Amino acid sequence: MKKKFQTYVVNLEKDILRKKSIIKQLNKQNISNYKIIKAIDGSKIKQKQLSKFIYKDYSGKNKWY
Repeated sequence: MKKKFQTYVVNLEKDILRKKSIIKQLNKQNISNYKIIKAIDGSKIKQKQLSKFIYKDYSGKNKWY
């Protein structure tokens, strides 16, 4: 029994050549069940916006800093 898996590819919109290259590789591997997800360039997110999405523990501190 062959299982079908969904493959997700995260790619920046500006990286057209990378997207084409990945699709070519997927096709070589006979992977047709994939979905391209538009990525967000994290370097363009302002610190104030970013802080809304950073994990904080129960005491309100970010354990990664």
